[in-house]
Amino acid sequence: MIDFTAAQAHFKKTDPLLAAALQRFLSKKPVPRVIKKAAVHEYAFHLYSSIISQQISTKAANKIRDRFLALVGDPYDPTNILQHDIEALRSVGLSGQKASYIRSIAELTSNGTVTLDHLDELTNDEIIAELI
Repeated sequence: MIDFTAAQAHFKKTDPLLAAALQRFLSKKPVPRVIKKAAVHEYAFHLYSSIISQQISTKAANKIRDRFLALVGDPYDPTNILQHDIEALRSVGLSGQKASYIRSIAELTSNGTVTLDHLDELTNDEIIAELI
């Protein structure tokens, strides 16, 4: 555990700028993070986002996701995705494989083969088994 009082006393003697920065840091109240549970209709979008962001930088993933959303509009309706073929999805920066995965999710949720509305009741292992 860090003894911030001792650290602050030390920095007051050796580095007044760092001591002031530490004081500002210590004076701030921690803000509790509230983790919002995804709504059922957001599950498919989170799957799409996960697929898009795999094995690429965050910056690239955000850019591709933004172009994907501009192309398909409302991603919560799988028919919006199914209106676009693999090449159209690739045109926003998706690899052919990622475009195929996203279309598969849209197809399977659209025809009812895969339902996502009960995922919050499952364990992680059960979710993986359900989606695979």
